[in-house]
Amino acid sequence: MSGFTVSGTPRIAIQFLAGLGATSEPTSLSVNSVSNFTAPVTLSVQSIRSASGAELPGDVTPTYYFGGAAASSALMTYNPSLGQYTNQSGLIGTTFAVRLSKKISEKYFITILGSSGSQQSTFVIEVNPNVINPDFREI
Repeated sequence: MSGFTVSGTPRIAIQFLAGLGATSEPTSLSVNSVSNFTAPVTLSVQSIRSASGAELPGDVTPTYYFGGAAASSALMTYNPSLGQYTNQSGLIGTTFAVRLSKKISEKYFITILGSSGSQQSTFVIEVNPNVINPDFREI
């Protein structure tokens, strides 16, 4: 059966300063063809929930970023010469990040939905607050 899967980095960190909002580090998302599937695929956010299934607090507003721009979705098209799905800029895959208007104190899970006609695939990303991996550089 043909179709597609959505894959990427399963965890992103978001660092808050006091109670202010913050933007997560970006993650990469890819659409992967299964059995020669080549139809366009739209990626969007299906939901954001805590481990217990709770929605974000009412005073926390999420803004989603696909490909570095605030957007509710990203259209991915199959590039036969690359054998890969590309974003509207022609790059393989896309980046994804979320900005939260206020600090959260627990992990949340964002479900990314890929859809193409009746075909669907989901991918879950864990949003981990206050955990930033240090980036060491030699000077």
